[in-house]
Amino acid sequence: MTETQESYNKLFIPSDGVYFDPENPDPDKMNIDTIAQGLATEFRYGGHSDPLVTVAQHAVDTAEVLRELGYDAEMQFYGLHHDSAEAYLGDAQKPNKEVTPGIDEMEEVWQEAVWEFLDVPTPTEQQYGAIKEVDYRLYLHEVFELFENGAHAEAVQESFELDDWSVDEEMPDIDELVELGTPMQKARAEFLNTHERLSNEI
Repeated sequence: MTETQESYNKLFIPSDGVYFDPENPDPDKMNIDTIAQGLATEFRYGGHSDPLVTVAQHAVDTAEVLRELGYDAEMQFYGLHHDSAEAYLGDAQKPNKEVTPGIDEMEEVWQEAVWEFLDVPTPTEQQYGAIKEVDYRLYLHEVFELFENGAHAEAVQESFELDDWSVDEEMPDIDELVELGTPMQKARAEFLNTHERLSNEI
């Protein structure tokens, strides 16, 4: 197999001119600008929402809610980057993930590479649990705000079984913290600014 033929089996990032092995991504080839660009042009809900919500906006929102809950810069940083693998893999919707063998494992491999690139330890189970709780609550907020199908939103809420926050602080008002529909370039800039600020604090 020639180098050109072999490249067809690899993930190509045109802006960086690099190839990734999908099963063994090299953290040394990752780039924060590429991550920001990928997340700012990747839409949640497959792009089927009005207004559109980018993964970059959701990442910044996650970090902001964690800040409001009193978590330190490290936790906010983890929240900002909890979906950064999607800059390379895209945002697979949950029903599709349920019927796609191996996709969760691939996401884990790429997310581990992201943590290595960012030079931070993998979040502990407790840290990850707190981040996912915020992630789920933001998801519920988005679903109720973006979709007219109230029954679907209520079913999602019931499935998560999130009655109370698991932290002592008062639950922040997500309506005041989150403004859905941030334009792509603004979401990209906010993501990079938040990354730089938190990088300097941890």
